[in-house]
Amino acid sequence: MVFIHSGLLTLLFLSSYFDIRDQIVPNRLSLSILGLGCIYLLFLSPDENIFSLSSIFITLLLTLPGYFLGQFGAADVKILLAIALITPYENMLVIIILSMIIFIVYKNLFAKGICRAPFVPAIFIAVSLQTIVGVS
Repeated sequence: MVFIHSGLLTLLFLSSYFDIRDQIVPNRLSLSILGLGCIYLLFLSPDENIFSLSSIFITLLLTLPGYFLGQFGAADVKILLAIALITPYENMLVIIILSMIIFIVYKNLFAKGICRAPFVPAIFIAVSLQTIVGVS
């Protein structure tokens, strides 16, 4: 499963680059992360798939209101949903909360005058911390 996590981090890094540079993440990248999550699901038992459904539900519950209110972009929600396929719901909750904290700090310190600040880099940092350091 090292391949899945290293692939995820690589795709998140590239997505972060485009989000910072262009304020848009190409669908090819967000769909690649989704494809990686689907590949991961193939290796899970049916019991473990239930945890993925819990993770997806929590992610939708926390991100869809922000999307409908214009606070999240479509790529942000797609990427978080793709990560939810790979991540247990307890860790997914940590990733979402940590991403939001990182984003709020970044926006208040470095992007005060910017109307829309990139959110994917915060997701990348949160997933990196959770994957490498084991923050959970």
